[in-house]
Amino acid sequence: MGTEYPKTLEQQARRSLYLKQYRQDHKEERRLYKQQYRRTHKIQTALYAKHYQRKHLKALEAYSCQWRQKVKAEVLGYYSLNGFPQCVQCGITDIDVLCIDHANNDGKQHRAICGLRIYQWLRRNNYPEGYQTLCFNCNRKKEVLRRRDDADRVGNKG
Repeated sequence: MGTEYPKTLEQQARRSLYLKQYRQDHKEERRLYKQQYRRTHKIQTALYAKHYQRKHLKALEAYSCQWRQKVKAEVLGYYSLNGFPQCVQCGITDIDVLCIDHANNDGKQHRAICGLRIYQWLRRNNYPEGYQTLCFNCNRKKEVLRRRDDADRVGNKG
């Protein structure tokens, strides 16, 4: 005959609380079970994930975009002077033009390690030292000055 589901609102509320408590009490067991299931049902899990992603593509893209913006704001705020995302040189606060700058000018070497997902990498590695928040203009100006200094050093050797 199957499981009978609660019919009244009170029964539904009680059932909901019970399930919430059960999930909380058996969190580790459920995690291990899911992990084992995914290992033993790789093909079914992959097919389901592919189907789900196709069906919910727009929602997943929107969520992903929101999540990346949240992480970017968090990281930029950490590397700003007052905890709020702003350029440490000129003070601009438009998050669309703010970026992370490698204070030691070692961006090329760092990209070889972490790739292009610098905001996630910084967050995952507990915000290491050596970075600052700059707007694109200040970042570009810093790079122009660095290249000019390098050219002057090379010119003075000869």
